[in-house]
Amino acid sequence: MHGYLDLGIFTGRIRVVMKSWKSEEEARNKIKELVAEYYHDFKENKKDFDPGDRISYASRVFDEKEMCSLTDATLDFWLTTGRFSDQFEKDFAEWIGVKYAHLVNSGSSANLIAFQVLTALSLESAESDGETR
Repeated sequence: MHGYLDLGIFTGRIRVVMKSWKSEEEARNKIKELVAEYYHDFKENKKDFDPGDRISYASRVFDEKEMCSLTDATLDFWLTTGRFSDQFEKDFAEWIGVKYAHLVNSGSSANLIAFQVLTALSLESAESDGETR
């Protein structure tokens, strides 16, 4: 697990020496450290706003933390919901004071779940009142 990773063909100046890692955690930490460095060198917006500059209403907004989280999930090859979404659901439910929270992929999916829950609740209520359908 050691050698050279020569990226000079892409940038003309980068040469990364990969050490022999003692654990997966050590390797992950080094990879994420390099991702954060990449963000700061190439993606971080370092230009101050000047009057007359274009203001994009729908640009991508992220920092090195999001890039490192994405890298961490990618190293697990977990490309759908997994440990990060499970933790988010748990923390979010606790934060808003409910028993459960469910992460979905879009507003349309959220609307569908909300409609199903509200419909199910009204059906339960109608059944408990003795109404039949």
